[in-house]
Amino acid sequence: MSHPFVIAIDFDGTIVDSIFPAIIGLKKDSKKVINKLYDDGVQIVIWTCRTGFDLQNAENYLRKNEINFHHINENTPQRIQQYGGDTRKISADLYVDDKAYGCHINWSYIYRHVCFLRKLKNNQGEYVYL
Repeated sequence: MSHPFVIAIDFDGTIVDSIFPAIIGLKKDSKKVINKLYDDGVQIVIWTCRTGFDLQNAENYLRKNEINFHHINENTPQRIQQYGGDTRKISADLYVDDKAYGCHINWSYIYRHVCFLRKLKNNQGEYVYL
């Protein structure tokens, strides 16, 4: 069974500039690229350490700024079924986080990279290695 491509995207420092817990504003091109990926059929999971009131503020900010996503801090139903339960770790095909080793957030590059990775997947939902 083929599963949709899932991208887990960190909130603070990746989608928005912030001085935790204050949200300063959107990162350049984050809204445009996230919404394009969403429209392309990519499952968007917002992946953040925020909890409680701060998590609700982040979700409200995303909705107010019309940034599309499927889930926040939870796995997709397909992944839960695939692995027989939900875990604390978000299961994704790609993780975007400003804290990643050597990471510099460039949303145009991220979009091109996701498109490339999706093309590599075969009908079984596995990657075809070249």
